[in-house]
Amino acid sequence: MDKCVFCLATKGDRSALLDWFGHYKNKSYLVKRLDCYLSQYNFTSLAKIDGQIVGVLQGLFKEDPAMGLVEFEEVKILDTAQRKGIGSKLLSFSVDVVKKRFKKMNIPSRKIFLFVNEKNVGAQKFYEKNGFVLESEVGFLFSDKRKELLYSLDLRQKSHVK
Repeated sequence: MDKCVFCLATKGDRSALLDWFGHYKNKSYLVKRLDCYLSQYNFTSLAKIDGQIVGVLQGLFKEDPAMGLVEFEEVKILDTAQRKGIGSKLLSFSVDVVKKRFKKMNIPSRKIFLFVNEKNVGAQKFYEKNGFVLESEVGFLFSDKRKELLYSLDLRQKSHVK
């Protein structure tokens, strides 16, 4: 496998990200959402091989940054790039981004949280392996057919993402 590079997305990645998120049915919403995650207030982390995106993770700093809280969303690694350590490295890269942003704002970083479908056991194991803990079952948050689980990573702990 060629070397994987981890970086923050820029406006130059916009077109590739619009393709990546092609599953969104409302394209005008997708454009606005993507622009939000390319802003200085949020971020999109990328894993790239030969300049091609193989993994994405989006981070949303919550309404009041003083809470030290970030939500990770849209975490996805291409099937062909899975089980190669790329997901763990992208997660670690993104956690570092969060810590650096909070440090720059002179705010203690507290927690990162995310939701996982209760049937996505692979994702649950992945996050647990990387230091996230199950906080609670949220119920039917995104769909009336599937329950979601809330996971969090306490950034005040010395040891977390591997």
